[in-house]
Amino acid sequence: MFCSNCGESQSASAKFCSACGTEINGLIPVGAGSKTTGKSRLTKPAFIAGAIVLLATGGAFAAVNSIQNSEFLEKQKLVASVFPDVVDKCKNLGFGFESDFSYLALDGIGQEDFLGASYSEITCVIDALKMPKADKARWTHTRALDGVQEAAWSSADGSYKITASWTYHPDNGCDINFKIESEFLDGYTPAPASSESVETS
Repeated sequence: MFCSNCGESQSASAKFCSACGTEINGLIPVGAGSKTTGKSRLTKPAFIAGAIVLLATGGAFAAVNSIQNSEFLEKQKLVASVFPDVVDKCKNLGFGFESDFSYLALDGIGQEDFLGASYSEITCVIDALKMPKADKARWTHTRALDGVQEAAWSSADGSYKITASWTYHPDNGCDINFKIESEFLDGYTPAPASSESVETS
């Protein structure tokens, strides 16, 4: 016998449907067309299981999205700190440095320019930013008549690219500018406490 409401099989002595709870006053004999009533055979347990699957899928998607967003923000923080960290590491006397998270400009000491970044400070910055050896050799041997020299390289993990341009003159020393480019910095705005430009030249 089957329940007239949900179509579930019932024992002959049942007074209520074990699936939907309908009173068994309208049992339909086996083969009497119980499935032609047009009612869905989707039971409550099946509905609940489906809802759980949907919730679990949505929860998993939200968790993955949250993890990806957290990883992006962590990488953004690391990339935005590249220049400030280098300045903290390499600036000794405090002259000739100007920077924020996207650029770093060094005004070197020359024969007529006594307040600037020293050769050792500039070398420290170049090494900290991991300028390729060939480009560093070009920087070391740049002459006044060479004009503006340029170099570009990417970080080991590919999360950012640094471009450098520099000139040299005995009177003014070496002036070198660095820029950082990264998808992680698109639309980035530093917190107010970190947004001050370090300008001590």
